[in-house]
Amino acid sequence: MRHMAALTRGREGREMAEIGFLMDAGAIAFSDVEHVTRDTKVLSRCLTYARSLGALVGAIRKTRG
Repeated sequence: MRHMAALTRGREGREMAEIGFLMDAGAIAFSDVEHVTRDTKVLSRCLTYARSLGALVGAIRKTRG
C-alpha cells in the first residue's frame, strides 16, 4: 500500500504542505482531493516543488449530477 497526503495544509488551498517531510514519512502522491486549490500561485509552487522531488500530484474532477 502506498500513501497519499494533502497537497496544501488542511486541504485549504492557502499554504503548501510539507511535501518533503511527507515524502520522508512515506507519501508518494499529493492531492487536496475534492478541495480545489484556487490560488494559482500556491498551486504553481506546489507543482514546481513536487516535480523537483519526483512526487505525483493528483486531482479529482467533480461531475455534476
